[in-house]
Amino acid sequence: MLRVIVVDDEPPARRGLRRLLDAHGDVEIVGTAESVAEAAEVCDVQRPDLILLDVTLVDGEGFDLLDRLSPMPLIVLVTASAAHAIRAFEVGALDFLLKPVAPERLALTMDRVRNALSGEGGRAIAEGGTMQSGRMVISEGGNTIIVSCDEIGLLSADADFTRILLLNGRDHLVCRRLGQFEDDLPSPPFVRLGRSLIANLSHVDRIEARGSGGSLLHMNGNRRPVALGRAATQRLRKAVAGL
Repeated sequence: MLRVIVVDDEPPARRGLRRLLDAHGDVEIVGTAESVAEAAEVCDVQRPDLILLDVTLVDGEGFDLLDRLSPMPLIVLVTASAAHAIRAFEVGALDFLLKPVAPERLALTMDRVRNALSGEGGRAIAEGGTMQSGRMVISEGGNTIIVSCDEIGLLSADADFTRILLLNGRDHLVCRRLGQFEDDLPSPPFVRLGRSLIANLSHVDRIEARGSGGSLLHMNGNRRPVALGRAATQRLRKAVAGL
């Protein structure tokens, strides 16, 4: 079981995260807190695997808690402001969630948590993502990861970050905006489908029609389909037809 502590100064926010986490059968919420002091005490007793941490707390900032933790669990910041995104990267957080937290977005985060705890993924937000000789170079937790373009299925915008989803089911959250990747990646096969998504057409499995002209995009290696609106669906179908 994944031992999780929820730290937020607002009771409705704590209850909301509890409800979302209830959908994950391998998660046990071992404590909640509304302040830095209370969170430090709970962590000292419970030794969690993961802390879902708000930035604004009763007696200070969530960042103040980090210096009081030993050993350091995985940290996912949960906040209403994207202004804290870069700070999340600087303190070595695994992920960054914007309120209100959507169930599908939390599911991606929990996948990252599982991969990190199993040793199959990084334990912090990465940097880099630059292209060298047709390959992407990512720096994550002191390690350099080289990814072939053919290994990439999707890139999605996430505040000031970009989430890179690979065909092997792993993902990397990189401190770089999606538009910067668009300039570097070869097109085709990479196509910008909207403000927040770039897809590798080489790995489109199928496009499932939905109401109002939208669709579900199923990618090879991606366990969860991506919902597309009418405009993105039209752009995708046109791009696929042109291959």
